[in-house]
Amino acid sequence: MQGRCKQHGIVEGIEDRRGRLRCSVERCRKLLAALTSETPTHVAPKLVPIEIVPPNDLAQDPDVRRYQKALAIVNYQRAIREAQRPLDWEAGLNDLGGFVQSLTERLESLETRIADLADRVYSGPTGLTGFKCNNCGTRGTVAYSVRCTSCNNDTHWGWYPKQSGS
Repeated sequence: MQGRCKQHGIVEGIEDRRGRLRCSVERCRKLLAALTSETPTHVAPKLVPIEIVPPNDLAQDPDVRRYQKALAIVNYQRAIREAQRPLDWEAGLNDLGGFVQSLTERLESLETRIADLADRVYSGPTGLTGFKCNNCGTRGTVAYSVRCTSCNNDTHWGWYPKQSGS
């Protein structure tokens, strides 16, 4: 069966393992285009300069080319996987995010404890929130007399009115 080769024109074809028609010129083996009724068969083939390939050169073999393409695809896929891996600084950033999250939780816990302590102080047995001075009428400004049990030094601890100048 005849077909048209890109390099050699119309030639007698050879079927390959897959049943495709290939050029019969030595060391060419290009796929042939099927001849249609419109294709003129009397046209002389154009002479095309070709490079003579040494007999041990496997670069022209279709199977070798297919494996080279498959290898290139595998290499590209590997490069894409490596590019998608997190970088060292990204991993460090993730660790830092976890540390910040734990600090946030601890801060919220401390805020809750401080609010609880403030509630306990204001709702103590002396009733600090409801304390009103009989002399000036101010509410909530209370100080306790505190004594050190080691040296017997007396001091005051509590809530004082804001200074008018500050």
